[in-house]
Amino acid sequence: MKLAQFFRFLTNQSSLVTLGAQIGQHLTFSSTSFPKPKRSPFFRLRDAHPALDAAREDFVNALKDVDTRDACCLSMRISHAHSMQALWHLRSEVFLLISLCHNQVEAVTRLERLSQHFPTRSPRSVFGTLID
Repeated sequence: MKLAQFFRFLTNQSSLVTLGAQIGQHLTFSSTSFPKPKRSPFFRLRDAHPALDAAREDFVNALKDVDTRDACCLSMRISHAHSMQALWHLRSEVFLLISLCHNQVEAVTRLERLSQHFPTRSPRSVFGTLID
């Protein structure tokens, strides 16, 4: 088919309807036609970290009385967090939702409870003492 004929075919409304019907006949799918994805080894490793599971549970419990769509989405993200570092980055969103639903004092209180899952890595920096 030449290019000019192809453009005429595309601009003809009945040709497009016919083409759509022909494509529709060939593109019938059923849920059984696709193979089920294999479960990655990540899920087996995920189940082997009780500290991460406990942290996830505490994060979700911190949001359990916040009844918003954002809190529901954040709870799902928390339950699928793959590491403690991922949970660390979700703390600010937890704080925001709790402070919007309750108040800042309640958010600080709940975040302090969540902070027990994240031990400090090093003592405070001593650079502040160099300048008098």
